[in-house]
Amino acid sequence: MISIEDRQKAVTLIAEACQHGASCTAACGILGISIRTHQRWTREGGVNADQRPVVERPRPANALTAEEEADRLAPCHRPEFADLPPDQIVVRLMDEERLYLASVSSFYRVLRKHGDLQIAPSFSRPRVSNDNAFSEVLFKTCKYVPGYLASGFTGLTEARQWVHSFAQWYNYTHRHSALRYVTPAQRHSGEDTAILAHRHNLNQAARAAKPERWSGNTRNGTPAAVVTLNPERKEALVAMEVAA
Repeated sequence: MISIEDRQKAVTLIAEACQHGASCTAACGILGISIRTHQRWTREGGVNADQRPVVERPRPANALTAEEEADRLAPCHRPEFADLPPDQIVVRLMDEERLYLASVSSFYRVLRKHGDLQIAPSFSRPRVSNDNAFSEVLFKTCKYVPGYLASGFTGLTEARQWVHSFAQWYNYTHRHSALRYVTPAQRHSGEDTAILAHRHNLNQAARAAKPERWSGNTRNGTPAAVVTLNPERKEALVAMEVAA
């Protein structure tokens, strides 16, 4: 979108070029606009501003109302959800309260609109190669935990206590994206099948109630089969089986 000041400057330059014998089409081409664009800008004698930002557009059928936006903001402001990203909030609402409010992208959109999408700085090391995927992923998850002590630990005992609490959180509380947002404990115990089926039913009901807000399929409700950080190539796996 070209500002009114830039339009006025362009029209002035084109007029000067035409006064010195250049064609309007050639002058427009040098500035990277078409002759039709120049004609549209100067249609009423002056230089017209871009009307796209002020034109009234019909409200999209899938737009959230002010009341619906407030309903989406409310759980994000609760103490137990305040430090969680939307993808964690969505699945926890479905698991713990049997409630589907909106998609992850809708939560992000509403939070951004109301200035509630606060991004905390990470403690990741810049430009470090990911030569050990297992340790690097674990380090990232560890450093993104809201309770991570950026100032360091006071001693070995405090460090061990924190790592113990982190391991408990990692295995029994944190929903992992690679596991369809269930905890490792739920995956190992087989609870994920019922949990994902329940979420699928909630998504289907929400889609049936507001089909205009769904442009694609609902969230995948099948349990994750094999989860790897560095998947081996098919040829390598076959070679290992033959060698065995």
